[in-house]
Amino acid sequence: MLFRKSYLFIVFLFNLILVSFYFVENLNFSGTTIYFGWNDELIYCTELVWKLYDRYTGIRLGELKTLKDFDLSSPAVQFLMKKRYGNRVPYSEPVISPVDMFHSSELITVVNHQ
Repeated sequence: MLFRKSYLFIVFLFNLILVSFYFVENLNFSGTTIYFGWNDELIYCTELVWKLYDRYTGIRLGELKTLKDFDLSSPAVQFLMKKRYGNRVPYSEPVISPVDMFHSSELITVVNHQ
């Protein structure tokens, strides 16, 4: 059973890597970033996975939100936003969070170790 799970994970990971290379080669992709911006030049990690699924399978893993939809009131968050964006925080920029992807109705539980 462990071998089967490991094999399935490796196949999934391999496919994701192949699709990632195709995605990167066919866009003006320069690398990853810590900044939120819904263009294809610099992509943050969760955005890359979301766009891969959306563009190549038509599956939207979670609903897009904007920065203003999140609770940004924490002093630590305020500090990081100010440091990254100064006074030009892109509050209306589309974003996807790992939590929103995780809770997508498109995902199913394959193995539950409870």
